[in-house]
Amino acid sequence: MMGSPVEHARQLWPQDHAKFCEVMEQWQAEMKTSCEKVVGIMLASLGLTNEEDMKWFEPKNGCDGTPCVLQLNSYQVCPDLDRAMGLAPHTDSSLITLLNQRNTNNLQVYKDGAGWVAVEPVEGALVVNVGDLMHIVSNGKFTSVLHRAVVNKTCHRASRLRSFMGSHGMSRSHH
Repeated sequence: MMGSPVEHARQLWPQDHAKFCEVMEQWQAEMKTSCEKVVGIMLASLGLTNEEDMKWFEPKNGCDGTPCVLQLNSYQVCPDLDRAMGLAPHTDSSLITLLNQRNTNNLQVYKDGAGWVAVEPVEGALVVNVGDLMHIVSNGKFTSVLHRAVVNKTCHRASRLRSFMGSHGMSRSHH
């Protein structure tokens, strides 16, 4: 979902979508701030702190707004795990992705020598996945992570994530 979730919500709940939209708009604003802070800290750790270093980060051709994507995923209960995939192994194309994992460990990362490893949820924490763009910008100092989501035999999982491509108004005050 890019931009406002209003049109998507109207399709799902034509009669009563206002509360959903209000919560999602608030969540998007808070996640945007969190994404900007995390990316700013990561870029500062690479020595990218002055305005000249950050020009590549600015939108071009009159584009305004932050290129971000809000994604809502729903993974239904599946008694036969061999018959369902969840979300296939992939890396994210963004700088970073913040994931609200909630209380289930359906997220797995691929670790060399160990294979697929479950990411245990930590209450109150967000998972930060480094994306391909950050891998490129950092010249491999931050490595994009191969990950997947698997279904669960006993509980439904819903995840909210925000992929962050950059921002023209990113504050550098947190550096």
